[in-house]
Amino acid sequence: MKKSLIIGLVVLCVIAGFSSCNSKSTSDTASGVVNVKDPETLEERSAYSMGGLIYNSNGSYLGLTDSNIGAFLRGMYDASQNKFLYTDDEAQNYITEYSEVVLSKMQTENLEASEAFLASNKSAPGVVETDSGLQYEVLTEGTGPKAGESNTVDVYYKLMNLDGEVLEEVNAENGPVSFPVNQLVPGVIEGLKLMNVGSKYRFWVKPSLGYGETGAGVIEPNQLLVFEFELIEVK
Repeated sequence: MKKSLIIGLVVLCVIAGFSSCNSKSTSDTASGVVNVKDPETLEERSAYSMGGLIYNSNGSYLGLTDSNIGAFLRGMYDASQNKFLYTDDEAQNYITEYSEVVLSKMQTENLEASEAFLASNKSAPGVVETDSGLQYEVLTEGTGPKAGESNTVDVYYKLMNLDGEVLEEVNAENGPVSFPVNQLVPGVIEGLKLMNVGSKYRFWVKPSLGYGETGAGVIEPNQLLVFEFELIEVK
C-alpha cells in the first residue's frame, strides 16, 4: 500500500512537471527532466525527494539508466492519461524479460570480478586460502575458546563490497549481535570456526560460499563479500 502511494505521487509529479511528454520521444522526456528547474515549493521538494528515493532504492533492480529513464517517465505519464501502449500482460512480459537480462549481466560481471580479485588476493601478505576457497587474514589473534556449528556467537562485524563500501556494520556502539553459527552462509560458518574469542579476522567470501547467484538484500547476485569479524563470546 505504501509503495503504491509513493508511486502514485510520483505519477502526479510527472504529470505536473512533464505534461508535454506524451507527444515527445523518450530521449526528449529524459532531456525534459534534466531541464526542469530545481524544486522550490514543499510540494516540489517532496515529489523530487520521492523520485530520488525510488531510484536510490530500486534503480539498479529496475535496470534504470540514463538511456531508459525517459521511457520510464513516459510510461508513467501515458498510463496516467489512459494511453499506455501495452496490455498489462505485455508490459509484465517485457519487464520480466529485461529483468532476466539485467540479472544475467550482473551475475556474470560480479562473478568475473570475484574470481579475478581472489586469484590476485591469495598471494597477498598475510592472506590464507582454505581448501574451500575461503580467504582470510588474521588482524588480531585471540586466546579464548572456539565456536562450533552448534554454538551461538556474539560478534562485531562489518560487511563490505570490493570497493570498500560498507553495506552493514555492528560495532561497540550498536552491538554486539548474536548469531547461531549454523544459520549463516557457508563461508562465514567456516571462518567463525577458525577464530578464538578475542580474535578479529577479515574474510573474503566467494559467491558459492555466500549468497550465490540470487544475492540477498543489499548483496548483489554473485557478489564477493568482504567481512571483518571480531568474536566477542561463544555460547
